[in-house]
Amino acid sequence: MRFFPANRGDRRFNSPLFDSDWFDALGPGHFVKTDIRETDDAYTLEAEIPGFNKENIKIDYDNNILTLSGVEEYESDEKDKETGNYIRRERSTQSFSRQFVFQNVKPTEIKATYKDGVLMVNLPKETTGESTARKIEIE
Repeated sequence: MRFFPANRGDRRFNSPLFDSDWFDALGPGHFVKTDIRETDDAYTLEAEIPGFNKENIKIDYDNNILTLSGVEEYESDEKDKETGNYIRRERSTQSFSRQFVFQNVKPTEIKATYKDGVLMVNLPKETTGESTARKIEIE
């Protein structure tokens, strides 16, 4: 298993981050597919987090930083029917953590839903009442 392998001849990617062996070495859950949309009223974050229970996902918003994190533990036992001795016993843990910066958000109105492995977070924007648009003169 190689963490930073040499480029395999594909000149489009000059970074080891694009090598599939590197992704496989980290295991599932380390790269959460995320889409962020912005409207006039809110930001909407959609993150694919399959295999996690809602109770094991944590969402925090502090100092303009939205943090998504989660830990899921799996355990599997198989015993010999006659002796009751283990013939196989497996345990694994899957975790993730992502952070995003959002400004002008109403923290008390952030809402989240989780369904079919997709987390949706709605972050309503603060309305200051002042226009932020202005013309910039070139000197």
